[in-house]
Amino acid sequence: IPDDSFQVAGTITLDGVIHQLDAQRRPGFHRTDRCPQEGVYNLAMRAPDGADPAVEPAGDGCGSLRVNFLGNASGLFFLADGSRTSMSGHVSRSGEWATYRPLFGGRGRGFLAGTLTFRGAPADPGQVDGEWRWKKAAGVAPTTYPGGIATTRGVVGNAWTPPARGDRALPGLADDDFNAWARFLGPALGAPPAADFAVSWADNNRVTYHGPERLVLSVNARTGRVNGRMIDRAKGINFRFQGIVLPNQGLVTGAYTADGESGLFSMEAR
Repeated sequence: IPDDSFQVAGTITLDGVIHQLDAQRRPGFHRTDRCPQEGVYNLAMRAPDGADPAVEPAGDGCGSLRVNFLGNASGLFFLADGSRTSMSGHVSRSGEWATYRPLFGGRGRGFLAGTLTFRGAPADPGQVDGEWRWKKAAGVAPTTYPGGIATTRGVVGNAWTPPARGDRALPGLADDDFNAWARFLGPALGAPPAADFAVSWADNNRVTYHGPERLVLSVNARTGRVNGRMIDRAKGINFRFQGIVLPNQGLVTGAYTADGESGLFSMEAR
């Protein structure tokens, strides 16, 4: 066992509540003993099924994390309420990454914190999972959820490798027109609060939609990020959305915000 593999664990009691503590020593990875989890990972913080967007964000947060050979981890994460935060830290010998990020300038305004576990090296099979606690104080950002947010949500991720030229960033799509669904679930859609659109995802990673609504999607094949805008003037719909490709799940998942609430955006094979 390497000398840097030990950890410290225990509990602390605050206001009568017992909290578990876990701290692991930073590993001494180097060029001839590289971090096994070295690579890029796409992450999604999943909203629970049936989440009520009037009460809590019903979209999925999304982002990317890069782990270098030293085990240093850094990235950018977009939360489902429309805010975003940078991420940093290091991966332990046991393949865990713990993070704490103040939000909205800190000072009690909010935070994102938790631990993710890497399940194998990126090539085999490069899965990541865990939980994050997400808190946003009341009155911090009045445009979405002015009453605040306090939730614990599961996080899932995959190792990410950009597709080769001529390959689609989302696996499992047929080599045909109208080969994918773009789906929205949540606010500003009317009744029912859901909408499905058949789109064509070409092998040059351009996505097109032909319909009375205006649905524009842009795929960054280098990162797996999907961004876009939905406009339906007849129904008064106009919002932007974003998501991330999770290749192992054959899914794009993310969020949109409209009318001060958050909904789910997703794409999958049709």
